[in-house]
Amino acid sequence: MTSFVLVHGAWSDASVWADVAQRLTALGHSVVAPDLPGHGTDTTAVGDASLESYAKAVVNAAGMLNGKVVLVGHSMGGTVISTVAEKHPELVSHLIYLAAFLLPSGQSLYGFTQTSPGMAESAIGPAMRPGEGVLGVDPASFIDVFCADAPAEKAKAALAALRPDPIVALGTPITVTEERWGSVPRSYIFTLQDRCVSPASQREMVDAVGVGSTATIDAAHLAMLSKSDEIVSTITSLLK
Repeated sequence: MTSFVLVHGAWSDASVWADVAQRLTALGHSVVAPDLPGHGTDTTAVGDASLESYAKAVVNAAGMLNGKVVLVGHSMGGTVISTVAEKHPELVSHLIYLAAFLLPSGQSLYGFTQTSPGMAESAIGPAMRPGEGVLGVDPASFIDVFCADAPAEKAKAALAALRPDPIVALGTPITVTEERWGSVPRSYIFTLQDRCVSPASQREMVDAVGVGSTATIDAAHLAMLSKSDEIVSTITSLLK
């Protein structure tokens, strides 16, 4: 069986992974889905959170499991799992990017969104709500942009979990090398109804950086809320 660490994206928390975690556990896998600093039950002040602290939280979560782990990163979580694999490639057996930011060294999440032609197809820009040192999401736009295909109760729960993210975390360029991060097998899952990280921008990242294997799910950005069974089968098939 396999050990998984499921990493949520910006403005979200670990609760979005609940159905996926439950299904993986039922199959006999070991699963941890941590709240990143400043999100969910974590009490870190949002101003004290950073990409570095996000990565440390994932390393700590991996330490709760036996052996190497598969890191599954959603959205902003892609920058987190890349950072973890660069710092600790010995901990990671596979990286799976789900509608996630798969970036080259020196690029930041924010920088990509500002320069990617594919992000012109995204609806996330008008939904952003900047604050002092943070970036949030307009609650009135959240469900339409992030999870329009999710059951109503799950979409409402995700809306209730919304938290701002520190701009510093979104704007920090990642550092990856072929010797460390590049030594870990990686896969990408495209989300075809995504209005946040558009399918075109997802394809840009995969074409630019490269992965060993890909899969597609016909779902919105928070695909784990609407297609948890399909995500589990896709994740497990990518590891074969």
